[in-house]
Amino acid sequence: MAPVRIGQKKITTERQFCPRFKRFDDVDETFDLLLRTWSIVVRVEVKFPVEPRYRDKQHFILVDTDGSKVEAIAYNNDVRRFDNLLHQGFNYTIHRVIFGINWGEVAFRNIAHRIELTLTSNTTVEPYTMPLCFPRCPRHLMPFHEVFQQPNRRLVDVMGIILCVEPVELIGRRRYRGPVIRCKVESYCCWNLR
Repeated sequence: MAPVRIGQKKITTERQFCPRFKRFDDVDETFDLLLRTWSIVVRVEVKFPVEPRYRDKQHFILVDTDGSKVEAIAYNNDVRRFDNLLHQGFNYTIHRVIFGINWGEVAFRNIAHRIELTLTSNTTVEPYTMPLCFPRCPRHLMPFHEVFQQPNRRLVDVMGIILCVEPVELIGRRRYRGPVIRCKVESYCCWNLR
């Protein structure tokens, strides 16, 4: 039997970082918020000034490829870094961000989304050079029969009279409310709203 050396160093390979991309609308509030890190492709829509009186805090509003907006916050020592890295109107791939629930009242938020992002010292930012494709929005009010012919998740503008609104109900861990709307040509429509 060969002699065993006790003081021998172990040689291991570094763990490879495999980005897991997430869209803002696909965040599950019960599963994805357990301090997991995600990667996102976003455009910086608004960059707020640094708030020095709150121990250095800076807010950003980010827009993903679906057009959903989420507020991102950098704290303390990371404020200067992200203030220099992120510029308003530019597209970025941001790795190792943490999703969290915004417990503040809607009146005190910059946007009314329930989810917020935390930019930490482990977060990495890369410029995104491909064009960021946002969903196309029609520039006119559409009649109801044309709305149903549009692709899924397309933003549309409609005008009508709300006849009744159902109470909020939970379906598949998401809140839905179904209003019945009537347009000017006497057609009725029932939608599920989140």
